[in-house]
Amino acid sequence: MKKTLQAAAMAAKWWEPPRDALDTMTLGAADLESLKPYKHLDFMPFDPQVKRTEATIEGPEGKFKVTKGATHIILNLCVNKDEIHDEVDAKVRRLILFRLFVFFFFSFLSFFSSQLFLFFFHSLSPPPLFLSLSPLLPRSPSTASAASAAWLSPAPTRRPSSPPRTSGGLSAF
Repeated sequence: MKKTLQAAAMAAKWWEPPRDALDTMTLGAADLESLKPYKHLDFMPFDPQVKRTEATIEGPEGKFKVTKGATHIILNLCVNKDEIHDEVDAKVRRLILFRLFVFFFFSFLSFFSSQLFLFFFHSLSPPPLFLSLSPLLPRSPSTASAASAAWLSPAPTRRPSSPPRTSGGLSAF
């Protein structure tokens, strides 16, 4: 894993601030001190048409190229792509499923914790002040005590309606 992260960092300009989220993650995880003996000779930044980035590196092992990009693009660069295609595809699928699991797990956890907070909030004593100050509710001691007893906000009630308006003038009997 360490060598993979080093190669991914070499495929970026590791001595400069990261340019995107992938570089931020890669450069944050790689041991950048171990890259001091290496030198960039050539660099091809990420191109959305090519879907990869590439660097020519010179180091203690000699001159070599590193690249990072979309899995299917990198796989097509491999000389043994037919032999490793199924294994790479299976690993990518497992990674996608794992990411989906993590996403849904934390989404559920976030929803559950917010519901737990609401349950806890409604079980507090005394009831929140806004229940008795709501302009939709008639302000009376019975409304406040009903809200306190139920621990829920009471349903809004209609205020008594005004007498019907009459058009000005005389009315017939």
